[in-house]
Amino acid sequence: MNRRLLLVSLVLAGVLGVRWWLDREPAVSLSEPLSALPPTIGAWHSVSEDALSLPVRRVLRADDLLARTYEVLPGTQLQLFIAYYKTQRSGERMHSPRNCLPGSGWEPLSISLVNADIGGGRVEQLNRYLVQREDKRLLVVYWYQEHNRLIADEYRGKFYLMWDSFRRGSRDGALVRVSLELHPGMDQDEATRTILQFIHSASPEITRLLPG
Repeated sequence: MNRRLLLVSLVLAGVLGVRWWLDREPAVSLSEPLSALPPTIGAWHSVSEDALSLPVRRVLRADDLLARTYEVLPGTQLQLFIAYYKTQRSGERMHSPRNCLPGSGWEPLSISLVNADIGGGRVEQLNRYLVQREDKRLLVVYWYQEHNRLIADEYRGKFYLMWDSFRRGSRDGALVRVSLELHPGMDQDEATRTILQFIHSASPEITRLLPG
């Protein structure tokens, strides 16, 4: 019985030690706010800043948010959404679009990975998520960005979060999401190419703003 009590005590001490370590980590602030992202990115031009309601902000609990609509041709618009967290503790972690979009009434149609050329000779796998609400279809490409890593898999993201916590003493990160509504006659492949063209131009600017 004493051995079991000792084992439980050691496990509890370890858990408390990890919690203490995580809670003492300094928050990593952005050198510039996300709103400093250029209004013109390649051939794309900002046409609106999309305000997020207070209830949505309270749910996200992000330290900085950007929701901006870009246009390349009249009628061809997409939305860039970035949520940045200085540190990720319980209740402050990034919300996966796989949970948020269905919670907003969007029905999932398909989920897959897509290769994205982000410049500098780098090609990264990102999430491609097709959803539908009534007669509208929305294609979303999203990823998690931590210290210049573009990560699709959530479990891999959690591994790097712990790795950075012990190696760098930080748990900051961002969720980046690019969304495009599919108009009549537009298929998923065409929408994917349009989004990837934007990501190719925007990724260096996004990476410049986020801690590396």
